Amino acid sequence: MNIRALTPALLLLIILTTGCGGGDGPADPDDGGDNTFTATIDGQAWASDTNLISVSGSASPTRTGTLALTGYQASSGRSLMLSLSFFIGPASQPLGVNIGTTPGGIGTVTVAANSWLTPLSGAAGFVTLTARTDTRIAGTFHFTADALAGAVPATRSVTDGAFDITIDAGLPPLPTGVGSTVVATVGGAPWYAATIVGLNPGAGVFSLGADNTAYSISITPKIPVAAGNAYGIPSQMNLTVIRTGTADSWAAITGPDIGTVTITVFTADRMVASFEAALPPLNATAPLTVADGAINAYLQ
Repeated sequence: MNIRALTPALLLLIILTTGCGGGDGPADPDDGGDNTFTATIDGQAWASDTNLISVSGSASPTRTGTLALTGYQASSGRSLMLSLSFFIGPASQPLGVNIGTTPGGIGTVTVAANSWLTPLSGAAGFVTLTARTDTRIAGTFHFTADALAGAVPATRSVTDGAFDITIDAGLPPLPTGVGSTVVATVGGAPWYAATIVGLNPGAGVFSLGADNTAYSISITPKIPVAAGNAYGIPSQMNLTVIRTGTADSWAAITGPDIGTVTITVFTADRMVASFEAALPPLNATAPLTVADGAINAYLQ
């Protein structure tokens, strides 16, 4: 998959239409009693009508364990949805990530025919689950969502979000797998990948692509690799950075090593590694420093 060829909006459309397994999970929160889903939207208090709170997801176990939590307030015509993946229990994860690859989720605000979605920045907000069991999900959240199709205003701010939903008949199954994370400091600023695609086509070989709305990073080895070793960039490893949506790019093609990729775990389906480099420009005006890189990626 060439993740750089997908715009954030197109990628979001793909994962929303495929990530929740058809939405055939339980959808009657009244089975659990006093369920709540509340927030502040652009400074105005919002609370879903209790009978319009729903939880959906695949009825069969999946690696992602994606859930969609939806609430609607009839008096204001406003609804909120959280699409969440890779939560096996209490945890805090970012909003504004690809629910097909990365722990965390997507936040959506809908008013009439208009919608606002968290961009795939890896840093559009946060959700903290305080409970995730077979029957109950509870937590807090906040996010900033961007308008789709020219909706006004350009953004919606959701703060003070909270939910506590119990469905006695059972929630959709917990995830069967663990997602991927890639973080770094790029150009002096924190960078958190929203979409991560890792491939392992054979022994000692991998390719990793990770991106968000700021930068895309790709890493591939030039020689067979194994856990417990450090590999020089560019003599043994390729590392390329592209500024998302532009032609700006950085990489060392030849010459002395200007960075390293250190692999600590490398199995058929998982890689854990660190990386850093001082990259010369390929199609940019100045070098780019990548520091404190950390990978924990699922490999296909």
